[in-house]
Amino acid sequence: MTSTPKKIACFKRCSGTHEGVARMLLEWNGVDPNKPNLVGRTPLSWASSSGHEVIVRMLLERNGVDPNKRDSAGRTPLWWASSSGHKGIVRMLLEQNGVDPDKPDWPGRTPLLQASENGHEGVVRMLRERSDANPHKLARWRRTLPWWMSRGFPCAQQPHLDEAGKRNRRIRVPNM
Repeated sequence: MTSTPKKIACFKRCSGTHEGVARMLLEWNGVDPNKPNLVGRTPLSWASSSGHEVIVRMLLERNGVDPNKRDSAGRTPLWWASSSGHKGIVRMLLEQNGVDPDKPDWPGRTPLLQASENGHEGVVRMLRERSDANPHKLARWRRTLPWWMSRGFPCAQQPHLDEAGKRNRRIRVPNM
């Protein structure tokens, strides 16, 4: 039996109290945990955005689950977890080999930008500790994270500073 949309939808609905259901679905012969639904979201994507750490752990322990798989909007499980502020899941995903913490969605929003916009300071700290997360990557409307931060987004304490701790004035912002 192959994966069907109903089986994939079951993962979306699984919560921390339904770990057994998720485990049974994963053990079901022919279920592909990488198979997306109609908008391209996988079980890992849904569990990451919903904060279901146990289910995320079960999925990551299974061979072949792709933690970098994008949905139809270009969002990865790390993007969803960062946007929702789920620090434990962000930590688990960052520990996976090959996870790109700087991978933007199609409009250009990175996990760091999303966590910042939504005020998730703990996630912002975790992502800033990574050398491969670039706060100066162009995002929405060709703006960088420091530009958005200087306009009042949360967590604006230091991302707009350069390595020497001085305000970065080299950022060129096109007129709108």
